[in-house]
Amino acid sequence: MDFLTRLFRPPLAARSQTYVSSSTLVGPKNEHVMTLRPLRLTQICVALLLAVASACSDTPSTQPASRTASLALVPTFPANDLISLEDLEGVRVTIQRQDSSLVVERTVAIEDHTVDLSLRVEFIPPCEDLLVQIQILNSNGDTVFEAGPTDVTVCDDGEVPVVETQLTYVGVGADAESVSIVPETLTVIVGESFTLEGQALGADGEPIPGTPIRWTSLDSELASITDESDGSGQALSTGTAQIEASLLTGPSSVATLNLVSPPSLVRSPETLTFAVEEGGSNPADQTL
Repeated sequence: MDFLTRLFRPPLAARSQTYVSSSTLVGPKNEHVMTLRPLRLTQICVALLLAVASACSDTPSTQPASRTASLALVPTFPANDLISLEDLEGVRVTIQRQDSSLVVERTVAIEDHTVDLSLRVEFIPPCEDLLVQIQILNSNGDTVFEAGPTDVTVCDDGEVPVVETQLTYVGVGADAESVSIVPETLTVIVGESFTLEGQALGADGEPIPGTPIRWTSLDSELASITDESDGSGQALSTGTAQIEASLLTGPSSVATLNLVSPPSLVRSPETLTFAVEEGGSNPADQTL
């Protein structure tokens, strides 16, 4: 009680203040003296805090207990045979609730050309809808592919949801609008190799160096591509073959190869030797 008395008691300077009413002008006998004890601001604040604390303590918690479940992620590249895993460092996985609150944020390293994307996630039973986002990082830590957010429902039924997502290229040249091939037409002898050069072009027509280009033979029985990350290949048979250069974001262009047979070479002997028999015919009359 002494503590509350001291807590709510006004300071010494404000404990007693004397106010004289206007009737003092009439005379001393009409003088009125009032003693006021002003209520301090701290008293009001403390009272409000005590009331709020009491109200909060009386409110029961209705948040259900969360559980954990397994989740399998299966991202798909736009061109699996073009991606070199040596250039990729890791996979960043971000899982959020529908209210954007974070559930999981983890970066999984790519080791020995493999990565395990089986995760344990926390959810509110019996079922909860979550959002999954995947980012593929290169050795510089830059995002080169991404997918999502993708909806997935996690339940306490023991099932392991499998999230299949299509990755989109967002690295260098992601904003390129076209691709050019040099030369556009090339004659190649069957059995020989060839090399085409491609450039990704921006909206202004300027090249964007470092943009990945995928090379494909549209006539694989006539010409093959030996490395799909560049324009090298080999002529297999005579005819006309088309070689396509495409960007990971969709734009493409085609070059034409004229595949011809090797030229036929007729070599004349450097020395002719004639044998002459007695009584035989004259070799000079023979046509060689």
